Amino acid sequence: MSHTNQFSSVDLLTMVNFNKTLNLMESTLSDEVQDKFNLAFGRVIKGAASRTQWKWDDRYIIYTYFSSSTWDFWCGLGYFYLNPSNLTDYPYLGIFLQVSPTFG
Repeated sequence: MSHTNQFSSVDLLTMVNFNKTLNLMESTLSDEVQDKFNLAFGRVIKGAASRTQWKWDDRYIIYTYFSSSTWDFWCGLGYFYLNPSNLTDYPYLGIFLQVSPTFG
């Protein structure tokens, strides 16, 4: 939504299709995909794909971590860059492997 108090046609289109889009993202990251992710990486953190991640980190993913300090070494699969600042940027589907510079 723009920074005014008015909804644009894009804002309205987004609201109308929000549940359909969310359901599609949920279904593409469940069952078979989670099984394959689990085989490749050892586990899937339950509840990983959430609207909280969407709000805070602009992503909707399943993930796992490989260290006791959760975010030192982790892998995520799903939708990234969900809140672009303009209409020419698009979200993407991908896999993300992150290692903290302090990870031993």
